[in-house]
Amino acid sequence: MGVFVPSVYPMAEHATPISAQQLKDFGELVAARTAWGRGDLDTALSMFAKATALRPTNVKALLEAARAFGGRHEIAAAERYLDQATEIAGSDPRVAPAIAQSYARIFRPERAIEAYEHIADLPPPLQGELATLYEQVGRLDEALAA
Repeated sequence: MGVFVPSVYPMAEHATPISAQQLKDFGELVAARTAWGRGDLDTALSMFAKATALRPTNVKALLEAARAFGGRHEIAAAERYLDQATEIAGSDPRVAPAIAQSYARIFRPERAIEAYEHIADLPPPLQGELATLYEQVGRLDEALAA
């Protein structure tokens, strides 16, 4: 699953930055991550749900919960957490790549594309990911231009 680390990309004109507090670790999140790391997946999912309920605007918790639930193929739950993260921070380029990659992992290419499109001056590795997503949804002209 991995720990979410914010990216450092230029912010688009329409971007709204989130606060540092919304990207901070806290006890319940660390405990959920620890349970996940030791393979206690049921406990981890329960703890991720608790962590996001306690701090529903903590984007780090939402992203890690989404990735954990997605990893267990609980796609609807993963998508709900990603939707919350997108609503709070989808235009923040520190978070948009993680949101995009997470949507792609749960087979939501259109949502991943939307997240990538919030990043100004998309770096080459992410341009490649975006091109692949465009191709998946049949937007071949955009795939070639990406």
